Amino acid sequence: MFGLAGRRKDIRDDIDDSRVRIGKNIVVTIATILIVQDSVLLLFDLFLLHDTLGVTQAGIRIAFTVAFLRGKTWARYFVAVGAALGVVLVIYELYSVTNDTPEWLIAYCLIMLPFCILTSVLLFFSKSVSAYFN
Repeated sequence: MFGLAGRRKDIRDDIDDSRVRIGKNIVVTIATILIVQDSVLLLFDLFLLHDTLGVTQAGIRIAFTVAFLRGKTWARYFVAVGAALGVVLVIYELYSVTNDTPEWLIAYCLIMLPFCILTSVLLFFSKSVSAYFN
């Protein structure tokens, strides 16, 4: 009987290790996409718009993303809430499209909508992500 209980514990440990590994992969993927996106926006604000407020905002977002990548639980919920708010903002932007709206903005919104939905759902409900942050 002891051997069977030991094997069950090993199986549970393997499942937990697998969840942590999957959770880490999810977090790294989301963080990489966010850092690339924020870096592009940072360069856009810095060189094309000369907007110091936009540069500051992008820098803060990158800092929060790095904290998220390092496994800070508060950053997980910050990114998850931000993604959920992003869904609302993208839907609003798509709802208010006019003939003057640039095509690149519509394409960007159509790319960001599923990303924001997937990010918020994974960060709020994924057992693998929870295992990584524990």
